[in-house]
Amino acid sequence: MKNNYYLLLLFAAFCCMGVQCKEEEPDKIEELAKLPPATTKGCNTFGCLINGKAFPYGAPGEHIKLAYYDNGEFYVSYKTRLNPFSPIILTSVTLRTNKINSVGSFYITPVVGEDQFTVFWDEDSYSVIRSEKPEDKIAQIIITRFDTINHLLSGMFSFKARTLQSNKVVSIEHGRFDFFYQ
Repeated sequence: MKNNYYLLLLFAAFCCMGVQCKEEEPDKIEELAKLPPATTKGCNTFGCLINGKAFPYGAPGEHIKLAYYDNGEFYVSYKTRLNPFSPIILTSVTLRTNKINSVGSFYITPVVGEDQFTVFWDEDSYSVIRSEKPEDKIAQIIITRFDTINHLLSGMFSFKARTLQSNKVVSIEHGRFDFFYQ
């Protein structure tokens, strides 16, 4: 009887080893709150977390948004620069592919010359194509609204990208956009 009790106690302890009380990271919750809501009404919004920091929340300078869908090519870009007269880009996130033509979830392995998932951030240029690991060479885009009559494009995205020079990695998470496109 005593052995059964010890075995039961040992089994319970073993089972509890995997149970952890993990609180949400307060910084991440604060940064997510800075992003625009994920909408599908053509609110002309864009936002994402770049290495855990909200973009474009509080970004200085001029904000340039561009979205188009033409002959199967999907393009969404958001850039900030010092002012309208400066060619210097402070931060940009660009998504371009010809593999989207409807509402749905798309896992895209970029092809050089066809797809572009890039970030310019903290004075470095990052690209998904430069990643070394196969799992990092995939961009996820979820199209939540694709309205070719009203020219409306909404969705979410995430990907990791790498620099060519220093091999640094940037993580893009919780991305969202809601644009009328050209």
